[in-house]
Amino acid sequence: MLRIALVILVLIVQVSVALADSAVPIRAFARPATKADALPSYLVSFLHITASRRVASYVSPGRPARRATVYVARSREKGWCIFTVHSGKTGGSCGPSLFRAGHRITAQEGQFFAGVAANDVARLVVIDVQGTRRAVALSRDNGFVYDCRARNGCSCVVGSVEAFGATGKLLDSPSKTQASRAPAG
Repeated sequence: MLRIALVILVLIVQVSVALADSAVPIRAFARPATKADALPSYLVSFLHITASRRVASYVSPGRPARRATVYVARSREKGWCIFTVHSGKTGGSCGPSLFRAGHRITAQEGQFFAGVAANDVARLVVIDVQGTRRAVALSRDNGFVYDCRARNGCSCVVGSVEAFGATGKLLDSPSKTQASRAPAG
């Protein structure tokens, strides 16, 4: 009898983990899709994208040609994906979950440090390599784009990132190398 109870408990835990993994990790997928949420068609067909949301966009003040857009997508074969589109280039990465275990930020770097924060993140701060703290605006979908304004891209500028909840509590503070990220174009 104890063995049967143990088997049932293991099955319940496995089903709970599977359901949690399939849950929508960000609020953007709780809203209906719009035309602006559509990824370029070549990505949709190549990666078998089933749904996508534009979570952030940025246009540099005084330099309108310097712009970036961040998308989060669900791929039938690759899992959750994040893409940054800028200057006609697209960079991205996919994995079984949007956020690494214990982290609430997924970001990519290139000319921009861009990504998405978990639903419970209310404020994001980038700390540059010299220790200067810079607030980063979150979109209504918790996406963000930080313009590093560096010739070499963000790898020479961004030291770490801090994510804070609505009460001001520090939720995540990975160094840039620990953040769930991939190069973006």
